[in-house]
Amino acid sequence: MKTAATIPTASRLRSIAPSATSTRFTKRPDNTPTRRPRRPLVGMNRDMVGFEYPPSEVTVVTRERIAAFARAIGDDNPAYFDDDAAAGYGLDGVCAPPTFPITVTMAAMEKSFHDPRLNMDFTRVVHSDQRFEYTRPIRVGDELVVVTVVEEIRALGSNDIATFRTEVTSRG
Repeated sequence: MKTAATIPTASRLRSIAPSATSTRFTKRPDNTPTRRPRRPLVGMNRDMVGFEYPPSEVTVVTRERIAAFARAIGDDNPAYFDDDAAAGYGLDGVCAPPTFPITVTMAAMEKSFHDPRLNMDFTRVVHSDQRFEYTRPIRVGDELVVVTVVEEIRALGSNDIATFRTEVTSRG
């Protein structure tokens, strides 16, 4: 099974909001606006495009994990809780909701987000898009492993946009 998640992230953003004027929290003796010092804008390392991170630790999919995720997202589809209901959909047993891979892909991507070689300022990241492609449903007993690849880094104005591909495979 493969799933792919494309996550463009902006590593550098500038606020266009005007600086705050003096308030009880930001009072200055001369009543001038307070401003944060600007960080130098340094782009992400484009040499990392194509870099593949080592596979993640194995995550075993359990009935409890699927049910907890389904409850967390407010999805009460019985195929996520009951084997007989899942069989009614033509499934062999309980399966995971379509967005379940986020539980393993985000953990695996933490390595890349905080990799000093990538030079991504995670405090300035904006998540914009994500897609999943499946070859089959995720089921109880699957042993999921994630590989993260830096797919693309491109400039968009004064921002860098990074696209990561995560491939989730199952040994189960």
